[in-house]
Amino acid sequence: MSEEGVIACDLDQVVHLVDSVADALARLGRVAIWKLAPEGLDEVSRRLETATRLGWAAQVNLAGEYEAQHVAKTRGCSSTAAMLAKQLGIGPGEAWLRVRTAGQVLPQDLPDGGEAPPQLPLLAQALAAGEISSEHCRIIERSFRGMAAEVTPEARAGFEKSVVEHAKVADPTSLDTLATNLRNRLEQELEPKDRPDPKDRAELTVGRRDHATGLTPFHGRLEDYGIELLTALFDKHAGPKPAGDIPDLRPAPTRQAHALTDALEHLLGCREDHEGGHGRPTIDFTLDWDVLQQQAGALAMSGRGRTLSATETRRLLCEAEILPVVMNGDGVPLDLGRSQRTANRALRRALAHRDRGCAFPGCDRPPAWCHAHHIDFWGRDLGPTSLHNGALLCGFHHQLIHREAWRIRMNPVDQLPDFIPPAWLDPGQRPRRNTSHPPWPRTGAG
Repeated sequence: MSEEGVIACDLDQVVHLVDSVADALARLGRVAIWKLAPEGLDEVSRRLETATRLGWAAQVNLAGEYEAQHVAKTRGCSSTAAMLAKQLGIGPGEAWLRVRTAGQVLPQDLPDGGEAPPQLPLLAQALAAGEISSEHCRIIERSFRGMAAEVTPEARAGFEKSVVEHAKVADPTSLDTLATNLRNRLEQELEPKDRPDPKDRAELTVGRRDHATGLTPFHGRLEDYGIELLTALFDKHAGPKPAGDIPDLRPAPTRQAHALTDALEHLLGCREDHEGGHGRPTIDFTLDWDVLQQQAGALAMSGRGRTLSATETRRLLCEAEILPVVMNGDGVPLDLGRSQRTANRALRRALAHRDRGCAFPGCDRPPAWCHAHHIDFWGRDLGPTSLHNGALLCGFHHQLIHREAWRIRMNPVDQLPDFIPPAWLDPGQRPRRNTSHPPWPRTGAG
C-alpha cells in the first residue's frame, strides 16, 4: 500500500495509540454528562460521532491490509471477512463490509509492483475525515456493486460525487432512496441491449429460524414476471376459506404465507398426483419414541434443524416411512434400530442426529452438506470409523481440520466433540462447541 501521508511507527507505537484512544473513551464514560446543558450535549455527541467514524475507518484500513497480505489463507480461513468475524466477534455482514469498503477506498497493489488509485476517491476522503458512517458506506458500496457494468466511468464518477455529498448531510435512509433513484436513472439511460436483465438480479435469502416463535424470515426481490406469478398464486389460493358459517379470521399476510407453502408442497409432490407427478420428497425428522406411539402433542425436529409443530408432525406421520433412531435420556444415539441401510449410511444418520449439522463452532451447514470426519485420522492415526471417533464437518471446515490449524477432541464427560482453536485466535486455546444448531425437542408438550 502507498506510504504517502502515513505516520512511520513500530508496533509498540501503534498499540500505544490504540490504547490511548481506548483509555480516553473509558474516561469519557465516567464523565458527569448529566451536568452538561443541551448545547454541550450536542457538541460532545457530534465530536464523539466523528471519533467513532474515524475508528471504523481505521478498521477498514486494517481489513485492507489483512487482505493485501493474504493473512486469511495462511490461517486456513475461507476469506478475510470470515477471519475477522471469528477474530473480532463481529457479524459476517459487518466483516464483509469492511473488506469490500477497503477494496474501494484504498490503493490496490498491482501484479507488476505498481499501485492503482482508490476506485472511489471521494468516498475515501469522506471516510478518512470522519464525515460519513459505516451505514452510509454500506449503501454506497452496495450501490456500486450492483450497478450495471455498462455504466460509463464518467457516469460512475458523477454518481459517486452525488451520493458522497448527500451522505455528509443526510441519514442513511435518505441516502438509500437517493442512491436507488440515481442508479435506476443511470441504467435507464443505457441502450436497451446494455440494460441489465432484471431476472439476473432477482434474489431470495432465507434467514435464521427464531426458536421462540418457530418462524423463519426470508426476503428478496423478483422480476416483473416472477411477481406476476406470485400475485396470481395469491389471487387464486390466498382468499378467505370460511368453514360453513365459521369465517376465516386469518389476516391476509398469513393466508398468503399458507398459500405459498401449499404451492411448494404441491410442486415437490407432497400430495397425491394421479396424473404422473413427481414422487414425494424425503424429509427426515426426529421425535421421542413415546411421543411417536401416542401421537399426542408431538414435536419433531427436521434434519435441517427446524421444529415441526404438533399439527405438522401428526399430518406427516399419516404417510411417513418410520426409520427409528433410539436415543438415551441425554439425546445421544444408542441403536440405529432395524433400518436396512448400510453401515456407512447408518453411521451418518447417527452423526447427523448427534451433531445436527457441521459440528465446527459457528457453522450452520445442515447434515446433507457435511462429511463424516475421523477425529483420529484414518490413515495416520489408525482411527476407527465409529460414532465416538466421528464428527460431521462441511467441506470447508473438513479441509480446515486436515490442515491441523484447529484440533478436535472427544469430551470424555458427555461424548461430544470439542474444538481447540489455534493460538492466533485464542492464546488460551479454550475448547469451543457449535451452538448454531437448535437442540432436539425433549418433551411431547404441544
